Amino acid sequence: MNDKLETLFRALDQDRIALDLQLRKLDNSLLNQAPGPAKWSALQTLRHLIMAEESSLVYMRKKLLDPSRSGQSTFSTKFRAALLLGWFKLGMKAKAPPAFAIIDPNQDRDTVLADYARVRRELADILDQVPDALVDRELFRHPLAGRMDLASALTFFRAHFHHHHKQIVEMLSLR
Repeated sequence: MNDKLETLFRALDQDRIALDLQLRKLDNSLLNQAPGPAKWSALQTLRHLIMAEESSLVYMRKKLLDPSRSGQSTFSTKFRAALLLGWFKLGMKAKAPPAFAIIDPNQDRDTVLADYARVRRELADILDQVPDALVDRELFRHPLAGRMDLASALTFFRAHFHHHHKQIVEMLSLR
């Protein structure tokens, strides 16, 4: 794996592992408890993260089949990625895309955590296959910000994770 991508991936996955360890200590019924009407429970929130990352993996795999059709990362690419990160830092909210908005309210903690670990292993496998020459290609697409390179994708995944991690911590009163 490219050194830059490996550093970003390790930080991203360490965050997931730390949350995994915290959630394994909690009861499934608590983790399925929504904090209010039309709000996601902790496990629904994790399922949303899984769905978002899984769909990104599908796109990345498709792009890697013919990377010549993916553009080189530009200043505009980096600018859009920075705007997206700024959106999260400002605490702005956006509706989840319809495909990721409706999530079964009855989730099993162990299944959700195992699915998240599987998705991260698949991401690591993809990143392992990317030659250095393709690292700066736009192999990721965000629904609002558009196409980005893999480093920007991993940075977005981490910001997205932290956005929802904060919600989970608040709803479960974790420290």
